[in-house]
Amino acid sequence: MMNSIRVENSTFQKLQGRRCALFIAHPGHELRIHGWLEAAKPTVYVLTDGSGREGQSRLASTTRLLARAGAQPGSLYGRYPDRAIYDAILRRDVVLFRGLVSELADELLRGKFDFVLGDAEEGAILTHDFWRGMVNAAIASAQARQKRPIANYQFDLEAPPQQAPVQADSNSIRLELDDGALARKIAAARSYPELRSEVEAAFRAYGTDAFRIECLQQVRLVEDELFSPAPRDILPFPSRPDEPHYERHGSALVAAGIYPAVVRYEQHVAPLLSELTMHKRAA
Repeated sequence: MMNSIRVENSTFQKLQGRRCALFIAHPGHELRIHGWLEAAKPTVYVLTDGSGREGQSRLASTTRLLARAGAQPGSLYGRYPDRAIYDAILRRDVVLFRGLVSELADELLRGKFDFVLGDAEEGAILTHDFWRGMVNAAIASAQARQKRPIANYQFDLEAPPQQAPVQADSNSIRLELDDGALARKIAAARSYPELRSEVEAAFRAYGTDAFRIECLQQVRLVEDELFSPAPRDILPFPSRPDEPHYERHGSALVAAGIYPAVVRYEQHVAPLLSELTMHKRAA
């Protein structure tokens, strides 16, 4: 299947034959990196069932897609409704999230994964951003326990498909799908019923050929200094000087009587992720 992809960075070639995991917050995110999914055939971990406010799970559609691509579900696979995660962040349920980070770290060690790809933090969707912090904490914990690095990569979901990510560096991986791989990606997207309207809107906005490119951005953590002589130190989770989009969206939902309160970065997200990071270091 790698014949279907042209790789513009030697980093990916070095990772061939490694054990890969995909960590996504919602079912359907795998569509954005469908070419990589077919090539890597990862074990896929999904936080929520994608039910949103409508309460309709879309997990079955992802299960069918993974089977066609040769990937397989992991132990954490759509366990929570979307609303349950929002409410848990709102009440700052550190016990729940510590347990999940520990579970993911255990899975990384049990599966002997060398490469993890997951959602990027983009300041747009609350669960995407929070999940990125959890994934970073789980990888750092697993690395510390096994004294061996795990390649940590992310991909954008909200940005235009061909836009060069701000976080991209020389270790980012740019994949270009051939016509066959692109056709399978488009077919998979159009056969995902719960996302049909979003998919068609994206194709109208950007054209189908824009989705030929898949960019995997390297994530470097402060803890990586254990394995690299000159790491690019970053926080284990992002700072947010400006109001994230999810806060503005949450305010609108509260005003409409849909949510009881707004999840705020400074009040809820940052303290929780700090707790997860400190707990990981103590472990």
